[in-house]
Amino acid sequence: MKTAPPRPFQPLDFDALSSMAATDLSAFEALRSALIERVIHIPGGNAEQLAALQRRLSEGGDAATPCYLRCLHLSEWLDDPYRRLERQLSEARAQR
Repeated sequence: MKTAPPRPFQPLDFDALSSMAATDLSAFEALRSALIERVIHIPGGNAEQLAALQRRLSEGGDAATPCYLRCLHLSEWLDDPYRRLERQLSEARAQR
C-alpha cells in the first residue's frame, strides 16, 4: 500500500468549529474523526500507541467517575510501560 506524503495541517478556526458542532454535529464528528486518524498515522512509528490512546479516550470510562480521576487513570496507564522498563533496568543492574 502506497501512502501519500503527509499534508500540512491547516489552522483550525475555533468559532467555525463551534458553529459546526452546534448546527451539524455529524459533520463535526466526521471532521474530528478524520483529523484524529491523520494524527495517528503521522510518520514516526507511534501509530499503534496513538491508536490505543484514542481507544482509551473514546471509551470515556464510567460517567460517574469524576473527570480528574479519569485523567489520573489515563496518566497512570501511559506511564506504566516506562515504570516497567525502569524496574527491569534496575533489576538487571542489581544482578551484575
